Amino acid sequence: MDRNAVLAQTRKEFLKAFAEAVDGLTPVTMQRLNELADSAGTAAERFTRFDARTALFKREAEVRLQMNQKMEALLNRAFQTAYSTFRPSFADAFTQTTLSLIDTSTQDEEMRMDNIMRRYRNSAEQQLRDLNIRMAVLFGQEDIKERENPFRPYLFVRCITQTVETLHMEAETANVLTDQLAGDLTEWVVRIYETLNESLADQGIASTLQLKIRRSKPAPWQQAQQQPAPAQMPEHADSGMHEGNYVGEMPFNPAGLGMPPGMPGMPGMPGQMPGFPQGMQPPAADRSDQLLQFVQHALGMGPEPAAMQAHAAQGGSMMPGGMPQGMGAGAAGGQAPAGWPGGWGSPAAMGGEAGGGQYPAGSPWGGGAGAGAGGAGAPAPAQRRSWLSATQGVGEALRNLFTGSGRSSQAADGYAAEDHLQYHDGDTATGSAAGNMAGWDAFQHTPLSGMVEELQYAATPTVEQIVDNGRVRNLILEARSRLADVAKDSSEQMIIDTVAMLFEFILSDTEVPAEVRAQLGRLQFLVLKTALLDPEFFTQSHHPARMLVNRIGSISLGLRSLDPSGERISVEIRQIIETLLADKTEGLALFGAMLDEFDAFIARELRNANTAVGKAVEAIETAENHTVEYARITGMLGDALGTYRLDGFLQEFLVNDWTHAIERVSRVDPDRALSYRLLVPDLIWSIAPKVTPSERKELLGMIPGILATLRSGLEETGLARAEQQKVLAWLAESHRLALSANHVPAPVPPVEMVRENFMSFLTAEPPEETAATQAPVFDRHMVTEAINELDVELDLIDHMLETEDKPLPPAPAEVQTTATAEEIAQDKAIEQGLQGGVTVEVNLDGHPSRARLNWVSTTATTLVLTIEGNDKPSVVSVKMFKRLLAAGRARFLETTPLFERAINALLTSADKLDSAPGNHPFSGSQATV
Repeated sequence: MDRNAVLAQTRKEFLKAFAEAVDGLTPVTMQRLNELADSAGTAAERFTRFDARTALFKREAEVRLQMNQKMEALLNRAFQTAYSTFRPSFADAFTQTTLSLIDTSTQDEEMRMDNIMRRYRNSAEQQLRDLNIRMAVLFGQEDIKERENPFRPYLFVRCITQTVETLHMEAETANVLTDQLAGDLTEWVVRIYETLNESLADQGIASTLQLKIRRSKPAPWQQAQQQPAPAQMPEHADSGMHEGNYVGEMPFNPAGLGMPPGMPGMPGMPGQMPGFPQGMQPPAADRSDQLLQFVQHALGMGPEPAAMQAHAAQGGSMMPGGMPQGMGAGAAGGQAPAGWPGGWGSPAAMGGEAGGGQYPAGSPWGGGAGAGAGGAGAPAPAQRRSWLSATQGVGEALRNLFTGSGRSSQAADGYAAEDHLQYHDGDTATGSAAGNMAGWDAFQHTPLSGMVEELQYAATPTVEQIVDNGRVRNLILEARSRLADVAKDSSEQMIIDTVAMLFEFILSDTEVPAEVRAQLGRLQFLVLKTALLDPEFFTQSHHPARMLVNRIGSISLGLRSLDPSGERISVEIRQIIETLLADKTEGLALFGAMLDEFDAFIARELRNANTAVGKAVEAIETAENHTVEYARITGMLGDALGTYRLDGFLQEFLVNDWTHAIERVSRVDPDRALSYRLLVPDLIWSIAPKVTPSERKELLGMIPGILATLRSGLEETGLARAEQQKVLAWLAESHRLALSANHVPAPVPPVEMVRENFMSFLTAEPPEETAATQAPVFDRHMVTEAINELDVELDLIDHMLETEDKPLPPAPAEVQTTATAEEIAQDKAIEQGLQGGVTVEVNLDGHPSRARLNWVSTTATTLVLTIEGNDKPSVVSVKMFKRLLAAGRARFLETTPLFERAINALLTSADKLDSAPGNHPFSGSQATV
């Protein structure tokens, strides 16, 4: 591989792709500035955006030329300041007059540039990470450093700012143009990095670092021959097992990794390992260590398991799963090689004398005497029990944990799987949510949970500290060895490993922005403590802690269009996480409270970001309130009419039409609404046969008032003029028949008695059980009325779809007689996924479009969406949205929540381990501890 040729070709591809991006950028930015000017809230904003658009329009050719020239100069300088271990031959040809990469702008501009770069990193996260690795490979480096990548995002930002500076505009106008150009360039940045990665891949540059072993001191096996007498040895808590482990070194491998041929302890050769008593060999690694290695490989952070096995066959000692021994729970610290995350018992992270000790002195995991692997009372590595039995597959063990089916069974070491979780009074055994939300008083702390709790309060890093070389640190893996030493039994060890591996997937999930993952990473010890104390954490998807993690993960991308910099979202998430970390009440109620607070924040963001959406939500809320009141009035009237046998025409008119008049008038004139209610018993009495002179006289006296009230109410019903006349004609004929009657089949009660029978309806006080059972539905009549009242433009998707030639069939769960249990469960999962800020894809006109769910009614009956390319918000009933999902014309972009994605990925890795040659639980080659 000729590095000079590869880098020269890559530089050429970069400049070509950037030139194409600039050609497409300027027209998009001009159009966008024009749209923003039209929607500006103030005149000053409008004029500033128009000025920026005009300047770009008049000097478009100059801007394109300047951007290309500035980028070429910046790129030349970037090659001169990249990794110092290798300098491309063509870099020397660049003159010293090229632009500096150092920005001398003000602090405000630096912050603005930092926000833009963060947007680029988030959008092109995976592509940028791969390119950083490939650049490290090309420059012969083992550490990944974005600042040494000559094609880093900073170049794009500096290129734009320097280009705008040449236009000599006013500061405010220049800022608007800079921000818009930078924002519109985002999608091209992703494409440019994709192009560079494809070009480098075609030239044989992989996006993985080679596993290399570096030692800056003599190997421990060499030092063993020169060790001082025991009295002279340093008083390390781990008897000096961390000695010689520096950043970038592989941990000392008692099995012989890295030893010269012929040394004792080599596989297949007789001999005794130094440091182990006569007749005692280092413990064999169990399959949990192999699973960790499979997880790392699945995330692209570890070598191919088969390749490691091949390495072992060539003389290197490997664990059965292909992982270098010493990188699992039995390792006495050690730093992972480049390309692996910090962890696997790394001393630099765990504290103690060898690692720098970030934990408090005197704590059980710190650098004091008696701590760590060699601490008093801690089980020796050889005594540590595996959480896998000899006859159990890894996938089976994990599925038992996630389903709870293995709780009553004995673990591999003979302990019950939940021996460490002691219940009081059986409160939590019932699995009641109320008991869990009340707190963890029903559980007793163990030494491990107490240690994890102290880690939560004392050793949780800041957001800046938790990110190392662009990757969020796995704090549990870093402390894995010492946590395992404190574990009471194999079930606690299983929880440590499981939570650690779940966070490996969560912290690497590219569907979640990097800064959000960094915030979630700070919850690792709190989540581990929750898992240790609450057995329902693994089995219940609606566990408050899991729901909060899922909600933060799902919403962060959906709100990115509202808050491109992610600043407001990050601040809110940080406040929530700081509250959780500082809380010492040990209850699950706080998780639920923080989830509610986060939902309230999202609702405010969505509603305030778009005036049209706010009006749409107001219209739907108004319609729903009216629908609730209409349903309540209808229910009360139906109950009151239950004892009467009425003409079908009158029954339908009163229940369906007259109730509309009552509901509408009650909004503005309660007294008039009462008169409409009083009309119902009077109207019913008036059409009954009148055979006595006194009854006829009373009716004749009531008719004028009845007609006046009826005519007034008909105007409020929404009925057409012809329908109103039909009602009046029917009533006139009914009164004629009543007055001309000669006999009556049964006595007619006086009007006062009829009114008494309608007393509950007249007082407008519904029975308690009736009020509780009212559920509003999507009423198009009410929605249309609210839209007209508020003067808002909306698209009613239900109406659009119902007018299609082939209306959508009902969703499976709507057909209760044929719906299966699985379909009903899926229907409930859909309802749980309908949350504000969630991103979906809908196909209304034959072309799928991305949409954001801005609002869900409190009764989960109506949704407000904003569809890309449509300025007007859209309203759809939940029932119709479910039909779209069932017909394949809508889908959630996040098909599985974040935590469940991690569980599925972990189970997939476990199944791959179980199916790997030599790893079957019944295989004789599998060693167990």
